[in-house]
Amino acid sequence: MDEQQLEHIMDEYTQYLIRIGYYYTKDIDCSKDLVQDVFIKLYYSDYREQGNLKAYLSKLMKNRCMDYLRSWNYRKLVMQRPFTQEPMIQLKDELIEQEEKEVLDESILNLKIKLREVVVYYYLEELTTREIATILHIPESTVKTRLQVARKRLKEQLHQHVWEVLMHE
Repeated sequence: MDEQQLEHIMDEYTQYLIRIGYYYTKDIDCSKDLVQDVFIKLYYSDYREQGNLKAYLSKLMKNRCMDYLRSWNYRKLVMQRPFTQEPMIQLKDELIEQEEKEVLDESILNLKIKLREVVVYYYLEELTTREIATILHIPESTVKTRLQVARKRLKEQLHQHVWEVLMHE
């Protein structure tokens, strides 16, 4: 792989991988570092386009995140700031919507890692259960079960929250 190909791949998939990394690590800066590690690994690997590059990069990112979560460095960190940082000048509805997105993000981040990863892949990255099963090396039925459990846990966490944006519609 030459540098020009890598640059094109980086332009296309960086934000996607940062988002995946964030939902594993709960730290945007750490996610960016892990994405750099993934691209370095891709550059020095003998990867040849045999399948879906997005799935391959997702798998590399997941594995790198899991390595990080097992490391000693992770154990001394706490979530410092939310994933989305919008400008403060917004209309009232936009602020309410942003707050509700942050509540939802926080609820997703409170899920156990196995539940969180299927939610992120399914709802935020819009992958099918079959694609998720391939990336995570688990049966498709396990993905469906984890999604069901995650939905139940999110419903329990979000039950008391008043969704103002929905009230205005």
